[in-house]
Amino acid sequence: MKHAKRLTKENIKKMSNILRGKNETRNRALLYWGLGSGMRISEILSLRCSDVFDGKKIKKSVLLEAKNTKNKKTRTVFISPQARQHMLPLVQKRIKKSGFGGYVFCSQKNPAKSLLVSSAVAWFTNLAKSVGLSDVSSHSMRATHADQLRKNGFDLRMIQEQLGHSSLAITQMYFRVTEEERLKMVNSLDY
Repeated sequence: MKHAKRLTKENIKKMSNILRGKNETRNRALLYWGLGSGMRISEILSLRCSDVFDGKKIKKSVLLEAKNTKNKKTRTVFISPQARQHMLPLVQKRIKKSGFGGYVFCSQKNPAKSLLVSSAVAWFTNLAKSVGLSDVSSHSMRATHADQLRKNGFDLRMIQEQLGHSSLAITQMYFRVTEEERLKMVNSLDY
């Protein structure tokens, strides 16, 4: 498995800082939802306003239907506060235009349809290139989410559940142990 490159906080800040123009609200929501949920791009694009909004605020978790997941299993995904914050303006805008059942990330040409995965992938690739990153993909948001959870000390089983992996072995493939981490590990021993 080829590892998706992780984004640094500096990379994310640079990407966020250049989001301007007509689609700024949508693009900011897409970037932070990917980072703050760990969802696959296809899963994100399947979301409808009713999936993420309770009528007052963005939900703390979303229930992904089996038909919208890679392994065809329903799962609950918890969402970071920052991702929810960036999603709110977009959802409020979408509800005004398309109602509660409309897609959060809809096609510009046909708002009744979801944004295409290929369009979202191309957008992310172009965003990354515009800040000097040539070796990242939209999957980098998911990999960054997982890696940050691991670095924050969360159990691999919890990360597996969040990502919706069928086995722990798949989740483990997301992580590379650095020499710095190994040194820190052995330095922590106290006999």
